[in-house]
Amino acid sequence: MVVKNTKCGYIDTTGKIVIETKYDDCIDDFSNFGLVAVEENDLYGFIDITGKVVTEPRFYDVTVFENGLAAVQIDDKWGYIDSKGEIVIPPQFEDRDFFSQNGLLNVPVGDKWGFIDKTGKIVIEPKFSDSKGFSDYGFAAVKIDNKWGYIDATGKFVIEPQFIEAHSFYKNGMALVEKSESNEIIDHTGKTVIVTSSKEFDGFNKNGIAIFSSPKFGLFDETGKIIIPPTYDNIRLNDDGFFSVIHNKKYGLINPKGKLVIEPIFDDTYSFYDVLFARVNDKWGIVDSNGHFVAEPQFDWVGNKYKTML
Repeated sequence: MVVKNTKCGYIDTTGKIVIETKYDDCIDDFSNFGLVAVEENDLYGFIDITGKVVTEPRFYDVTVFENGLAAVQIDDKWGYIDSKGEIVIPPQFEDRDFFSQNGLLNVPVGDKWGFIDKTGKIVIEPKFSDSKGFSDYGFAAVKIDNKWGYIDATGKFVIEPQFIEAHSFYKNGMALVEKSESNEIIDHTGKTVIVTSSKEFDGFNKNGIAIFSSPKFGLFDETGKIIIPPTYDNIRLNDDGFFSVIHNKKYGLINPKGKLVIEPIFDDTYSFYDVLFARVNDKWGIVDSNGHFVAEPQFDWVGNKYKTML
């Protein structure tokens, strides 16, 4: 997704515009169904990869499709539609989240949180003061008696409530938790893998490498082994497993295996599906693995979400 003159559209990997930059908002990139949400005249609908309108703009707000459904807002309530644009769960909720791979969604019911299935049926009774959705690993973080713990799809606690804050587990079975004395990344049994000063954790990339800070930023693997010592001012995990690194206010890129491929020389960097982007001043272009431009800086924005500030 790219932006020109405050309007967003889409390019291919050569930089050619394939969907005209005419929308006020483009939410994320194309889902597994080949659909993406776009905004026109303050309402959202969905288009396919050819730019054809699949669902006319009629929603006040929407999310991307996740596990077959997308959340949509009508008036001040949220419901869910399928890939045909048909409402499968009528708008009734004050807030929205994504259905997980196990087909469950955390929803507020009064002042408590429970879980429903894709028909809207409650399958885990609302008894939690707060909750987060089930991760791909199959655990959900829930809060009860002012402490966070983790449950499985039956509602049974697999890690007892004990944390000040708890984040979702990733596919490899690790999650960031906050204790009174430290922030830690734990495994599925609750055992500490590594201590980090950061209160954020973007998870592991496809090669099992993740970011930690102490207080500078570095990389470690799933065993807790440090791959790159904490020497950078910041590190950002991109969607395709590359890392943008920051040193002295300049940006470079580390590949998914943890190797520095572009020195920090640009004003910003980003990568998506092995396409490497770099910004010089206020324009973005496409670069190769040596940092040479293959598409000169010309775009106002690249990435997977843009909202114009009008």
